Amino acid sequence: MSCKGQSSKRQLVLIAPTDAMKDTEPRFVNLPHPRTRESGLFLLTNDGKRIHEVQKYEDSPKSWFINNSVNKDGSLCLATPIDPLFLLLVFLEKSKHHFTTIESILDSGDPDREFPYVQQLSQLDGASQLPQVCDVKETDDIKVYRLSNEKTLTWLRKKVSTVSAKLKETPAVHVGSGSRASTFVQNQTAARNDQYVRYAVGLVSEYLLPSWAERLKEAFRSQFDKDDDDDDDDLPPKKKMKSGSGSQECKEDYTKFNTQKTLQVEKSKKLTAAQRALAKVDKTGMKTMSNFFQLKGKKKNA
Repeated sequence: MSCKGQSSKRQLVLIAPTDAMKDTEPRFVNLPHPRTRESGLFLLTNDGKRIHEVQKYEDSPKSWFINNSVNKDGSLCLATPIDPLFLLLVFLEKSKHHFTTIESILDSGDPDREFPYVQQLSQLDGASQLPQVCDVKETDDIKVYRLSNEKTLTWLRKKVSTVSAKLKETPAVHVGSGSRASTFVQNQTAARNDQYVRYAVGLVSEYLLPSWAERLKEAFRSQFDKDDDDDDDDLPPKKKMKSGSGSQECKEDYTKFNTQKTLQVEKSKKLTAAQRALAKVDKTGMKTMSNFFQLKGKKKNA
């Protein structure tokens, strides 16, 4: 896709659903991220009814060949669906003490109008599921909402169960403790159910305010209290918190997979050219240098 700037055209590589890219320019919007509340990039479908989170993956130095040109920006953008309730939860949290209309909730949640699209969140398909996380009252065709902690926690628990079940169907995702090379994941023993649950809690928590992430973990406390090497090892990679100072050490001993030939090659690589040449010399009858510095033994009596 191409993004036109003020003075030049910028090209990006984006993987997105066809209903967000067909017959029209992509509709990008900025919204507060549900975990950090900082500005994040999202992509709407053409009908404006569904929304996707846009994530950018960078690994320099890389570039793309696009038609007959080379794009020096080698990053990859990926648009994945996101439940609008995660986006709305940020605003509902600010109005949890009283009933009010969804329009007022969204308006008070962005008083500086930093995110112009906020008012349109209520038009998304998923927004109709607000009763799953809110208490609702309806009078004279007017609906008012108030965030319910009990309902929200029930909804989040269902999310964790859904993600956990999906992980079990995806053997390529390793949820066990410790670091493993992808080539040897197939040899691992089957992960326990609590390991899938802990991993799912970590994934869902990436879209929650810290206070809600803590409540969700507490709701699955029994799964986290099970005897295991380290609970943090069952969190999603790259997003788990480091415990203590210093870098994390790999717990697997990969040298056990080396063949004897590999070990011999590695050993020979450590020798200098002079050492390799000396190794070929016939040493029969020759004494080592250390022999000249040894104490002479007493002569035996005749």
